Amino acid sequence: MTTEKLNFKILGMHCENCKTTLTKTLEKLKGINFVSIDLESCKCHIEFDPNIIKEESIENEITKLGYHIEKGRFQKWLDRMAKSNEKQFGSKHLECCNINKH
Repeated sequence: MTTEKLNFKILGMHCENCKTTLTKTLEKLKGINFVSIDLESCKCHIEFDPNIIKEESIENEITKLGYHIEKGRFQKWLDRMAKSNEKQFGSKHLECCNINKH
């Protein structure tokens, strides 16, 4: 089983109910192995199987609930590189250096 990790901030959480709603929604998704959300820092850590669920699907679920995702500069750069790689080679994974395996 392949596992990838996502780390980002979720903006728009105001209370424990927000955290619980997000956590339960994400844990119900097929392919999600682990979810940790810290309400105080708004940080979210997700481990998932990319063969079952894609990062975009996870992000879509979060935004459907009315929350926003804030990625760090490095993650934004990785996303741009992945999109470029997908256009050029048909795959989002940067297999040459495994940089996407963080």
